[in-house]
Amino acid sequence: MDSFKVVLEGPAPWGFRLQGGKDFNVPLSISREIMHALKMTWHVHCFTCAACKTPIRNRAFYMEEGVPYCERDYEKMFGTKCHGCDFKIDAGDRFLEALGFSWHDTCFVCAICQINLEGKTFYSKKDRPLCKSHAFSHV
Repeated sequence: MDSFKVVLEGPAPWGFRLQGGKDFNVPLSISREIMHALKMTWHVHCFTCAACKTPIRNRAFYMEEGVPYCERDYEKMFGTKCHGCDFKIDAGDRFLEALGFSWHDTCFVCAICQINLEGKTFYSKKDRPLCKSHAFSHV
């Protein structure tokens, strides 16, 4: 007996997609789950994160260079973390750039006494910000 492989490529204009095995011995299923995103209609299993390929479904996603990413992969690949607290810097957060790192404005403090250094003269030892008092002490 001959076996045949069915391959459908391109968008399915009839609104469903055949999924199945390598030959006719494996049953095919029909999926009618659809969603709307980016002014288009998608099969739920086709709208996936560009990095992990997991279906995004009804979760938040972010666009980068025209492709969608799930929140976890977007943060991992493109997000900015605060060097002081290691939490992400969200849109709208006050932050600053110093010593080659990004910092929440409230996290940029002297490594010894914790005084806030935003807008003040500071010094650095081993990528740690120090106030003037502690920069030259032997602490």
